[in-house]
Amino acid sequence: MSGLGPEALQAASIKVGISNYVGSATLAVIGGAIAVFTYVQANFSVTREFYVLFGAAVASSVLSLIVGGRAANTTAQAVAGKSWNDATSKSGYNFQAISSLLGLGLLVVATLIGTTAPPIVHTDPCLVLVRGELAKPSPDPHQVSVDLAACESARQ
Repeated sequence: MSGLGPEALQAASIKVGISNYVGSATLAVIGGAIAVFTYVQANFSVTREFYVLFGAAVASSVLSLIVGGRAANTTAQAVAGKSWNDATSKSGYNFQAISSLLGLGLLVVATLIGTTAPPIVHTDPCLVLVRGELAKPSPDPHQVSVDLAACESARQ
């Protein structure tokens, strides 16, 4: 009887399983990247470098998923054709791991660049008005409340 022995089938299964774990971790990194991008975009005046590194991080992560899927498919075809050996898809799995780690590393660097950018200051115009009134030598509490009420009603 020719074909693959149980050890070879188990080894192929382990390699595909590890690829699945790397793929799941990469999906988690992409999900976290979306949250990081939203936070940094809303709170910091980011530079072009942030966008370039962030785009490269996402591209590398997506590439990792594609290469891992192709390597798993190659392994499945080789097992079905009884031609699988330890070298089957090895370079694909290695590239998947490297591009996944590269995506994570680029995301960390992009996050550091983004969060060290100058923060966006959101100033409430009503607060500015009240601060101006209270900065006067002898503020009139009635005038402060009237100005604040007028400002608040103008928002609606």
